[in-house]
Amino acid sequence: MSTGYWEPHRCRLEWVLFLICLSSVPVSVKSDCQAHPSFIACTRAVPRLMHLTKAGQSSHVMITQYDGELSTDIPEGYGNYTVKSLQVSKSRITNIQPRFFARLSNNKLSHLTLSAVNGTLHLDSGTLGGLESVLHTLYVSDPVLQDVSYLAKLSQLDQVSLVRTSLAELPSNFVTVLRRVIKLDLSSNQLTTLPWSEVAKRIADITFSEIKLANNRWHCDCGLRPLVVAPLEAKRKVTNFECSTPVDLADLPLQALTVDSICPETPEPPVDKRPSAPGWNTGVVGGVDEGTGSDSEPAESKPNYGNEEQPLSVAQGEEAKLATAGGMSTEVIAVIIAIVVVVAIVLIAVIVFKVRSKNQRQRKQDGDKPSHKSNTY
Repeated sequence: MSTGYWEPHRCRLEWVLFLICLSSVPVSVKSDCQAHPSFIACTRAVPRLMHLTKAGQSSHVMITQYDGELSTDIPEGYGNYTVKSLQVSKSRITNIQPRFFARLSNNKLSHLTLSAVNGTLHLDSGTLGGLESVLHTLYVSDPVLQDVSYLAKLSQLDQVSLVRTSLAELPSNFVTVLRRVIKLDLSSNQLTTLPWSEVAKRIADITFSEIKLANNRWHCDCGLRPLVVAPLEAKRKVTNFECSTPVDLADLPLQALTVDSICPETPEPPVDKRPSAPGWNTGVVGGVDEGTGSDSEPAESKPNYGNEEQPLSVAQGEEAKLATAGGMSTEVIAVIIAIVVVVAIVLIAVIVFKVRSKNQRQRKQDGDKPSHKSNTY
């Protein structure tokens, strides 16, 4: 082929090679912070001291698309600035420097939001240290939380949101948090229960606003009773609650639950159906006299507040004997019946014998009496 044939194709090949080379060159992504009065917006970066100083007092800081460890080289308590709120969103956090939030905010952080953050976070004394008396609002979504017990140390905390954090249970000291907050969101976790009696007390407080409980694995049993019997106005503060187990209560909302549905009565033991002798009272079961088949009123129980024994009356003793008769075997009952029959026969025979003897004596006495008729000559 002539060289003229390749000329136009060579130009095209050069352009293709150029584009391939261009695509292989790494493109640098800009990481920067823009500081304004009272506001700092950072992309893929953490604000430095000059940004914080420029923003001044009570500033709001937003960090997005950050990947790595949250850390700063600013000494704690250094600089003429304060950060009131910090929001970290759409980021992958591998670690948090000890007391990072206190150092970045100059110990003044009152609102902390970790939204759409991937990774495993530890909200402990290391990360939240220095905020015990200043943090009011904590919003966390999407990271895996392993321990939230340190939240009880945050004395000013009044709004907490822990959403999609894979929490399966809450520490025992979370009751302290519950008693402080006015708004709580525990949606989309793996929780099965809460201290429901404390929840019932909290929602009854006029200062409490709302508790969100959607998309969990709530087990509805008698432990939920304090919430079920709570006033309707208070129960309205509990939103998106649905039972997960047991199966017969699955997907039922709180307003549809009753005490009977969550606390089913325990079935009574089976009644002894063995035949008993006619006329014998074999005890009272379920309010019906088995011997007579008639209804009987249960005896009123009187509390014994002392340690003195209460003597049984004769009637009570007889009732106790009759109540225990239902436990006798058929053989024993048959023997008793036989004895009763024999005794009855003997008594009848004795009575008949005495009657006959009396009649015979009477006839003999009548025959021995002298005649009152006189002889006539």
